[in-house]
Amino acid sequence: MKQTKRKILIVHVNEMERYAGYPGDIDPREKHNHASKDGVSERFNFKRAPEGKFYGAWCKGKADLRRIDPQLNKNAATVDGVLLIFWATVGKGDYRIVGWYEDATIWKEAQTNRCKDRDIKRFIAETTRCFPLPREEKFSAPLPVGKKGGISPHFGHWYAYSKTLERKNAPWLDRIISSIDSHEATPPNGDKDDESAIDMDTADDEKRHGFLSNARIRRVIELFAEKKAIESFKNSGYTFVQKVGKPFDLIFRKGSQQLFVEVKGTQVANGGRIFLTYNEVKCAKDKQPNYALFLLHSINVNSDVEEPTASGGVNRIINPFQPKDERLKAISYQYELDPI
Repeated sequence: MKQTKRKILIVHVNEMERYAGYPGDIDPREKHNHASKDGVSERFNFKRAPEGKFYGAWCKGKADLRRIDPQLNKNAATVDGVLLIFWATVGKGDYRIVGWYEDATIWKEAQTNRCKDRDIKRFIAETTRCFPLPREEKFSAPLPVGKKGGISPHFGHWYAYSKTLERKNAPWLDRIISSIDSHEATPPNGDKDDESAIDMDTADDEKRHGFLSNARIRRVIELFAEKKAIESFKNSGYTFVQKVGKPFDLIFRKGSQQLFVEVKGTQVANGGRIFLTYNEVKCAKDKQPNYALFLLHSINVNSDVEEPTASGGVNRIINPFQPKDERLKAISYQYELDPI
């Protein structure tokens, strides 16, 4: 399947012994001092900020947005929905992907003093979906670094479009995208195990009902359900404030009231059950009565095209939504062993 029409940016970051945000990492260390040059600190690319987002930086503090999406206006300040891939040189001739952002917003110019985390002073990308690869899991990527039509070892950026805004011929990119889509990387800093379990349980539930389901399709469904949720609440008189991601998805406002919304989407008809993380349940109880559930069920997915698409669906809104303990079913536990 050809997948290179996605909005993509590939950037070079310095190889580090650890990046902040990796499970178990509390002391990120950089091999190269210039990784923090001019307020840019690449080591925090995978660290979740207090507001729930991840902020990406690299030494070149700007991006050519129209080479990511030629349809953009020349004066556009951002581009949304980008797959941002980070790569590093870990040895002579050894080029590896160290992580990526999905559904990222890329800024034309570096942003400063906009993040609540004091470590993150300057950034050029943001997302709620970040996937770092721990050191032992970094996979060697078939990156054509230093080769014609490939990635410059000096510049580090790779755009899918040339300076004349023509799509590059990059057959190697399909292999990269396939590796990323099939990899079992999970978000850092909390909800990591819960999120992967939720994705697997939801996919299994859809498969039991005869639907094709995988990580790529689940992401299409998720984005489609969020879009429909925003449309629905706007039609009900709410103002959309922002997309968060964890431990809830969306914030709306009506007058002085804020409403926190968890969004779920499924191909299954009627959507008789949903899967929630521990933090989602806790948040639903803590934010009463200003917490709602938006469920879009019976979604149609066309997976026979280059890019899977979602359509249709029937929405169900429960506002306020407060999970009842007697209806919660534990499907996994974390158990702490006695110290050795």
